[in-house]
Amino acid sequence: MGWFLLTIAFIWILGATVTDLKKREVPDWLSISLVAIALVARMIYSLLEKDISFFLQGALFFAIFFALANLFYYARIFAGGDAKLLMGLGAILAAPPVLPFSQGTSAVISIPMPFVFILNLLIVGSLYGLLFTTVVAIKNRKRFFPEFVKKCGKVRIFFLPVAALVIVVAILTIFTKSYFLLPFAVLALLFPFIHSAIKALEEVGMVSLVHPKDLALGDWLAREVRAGGKVVKPTWEGLSKKELEFLQRAKKKVLVKYGIPFVPAFLLTLLATILLGNLFEFLIRIIMPFS
Repeated sequence: MGWFLLTIAFIWILGATVTDLKKREVPDWLSISLVAIALVARMIYSLLEKDISFFLQGALFFAIFFALANLFYYARIFAGGDAKLLMGLGAILAAPPVLPFSQGTSAVISIPMPFVFILNLLIVGSLYGLLFTTVVAIKNRKRFFPEFVKKCGKVRIFFLPVAALVIVVAILTIFTKSYFLLPFAVLALLFPFIHSAIKALEEVGMVSLVHPKDLALGDWLAREVRAGGKVVKPTWEGLSKKELEFLQRAKKKVLVKYGIPFVPAFLLTLLATILLGNLFEFLIRIIMPFS
């Protein structure tokens, strides 16, 4: 049953990846059906095996990931489609089968696979986001670099906490000889510039002028729109049905902001989790021989 659920997750996330890359959206039916299949399959298996724990594990991690998904959504880290997929993955990944990374090691198993997935998503998502933004920046380099310099001048607020973090990491590295901490110091130093790069990209490479008939529910406005004496303001939730209908009646082109299609990071993280386990531990095992 564990492999069946992982296969379902892979197929569903692959489908969501395709739609996210093509349309920059994830259909609700994909996310909802993933949750439904996971919980129904777990219930059927529990009834057949007369062991309710398999279902309860899925329900528990669905509830945990439901809370995490809402946290990420309202913290404006995930869009709605990403958050809904995360809920389904919680129900899927609870009590997984024996995986390749678990052979010959017991350290990773101490962390439930759903939490390993979240940890891995931090690494894979960061690398994916960096790669994606780099490609977009190169394509829009004439407009990007002036905007990047402009944004860098506004990130002084980050310098003090970043400097403090780097000092702490440096002290820990010196006294504990834990050299695997050094990459975190480098990431901390780069964070203000990465933040500036993302903000610059939002201005030059992630905004398009869209005809009203091509607008979709949930699209993010880049600027407020005035038409017919009314104002439609940008919101994190995106265009509502009422706002969408109003803009389509107004027949006025609007600037729409597109975020990074993040579902591919889910797919890559799922594969990494199945094949390698906890990436933090995997990287430490690689680095430690040199420390």
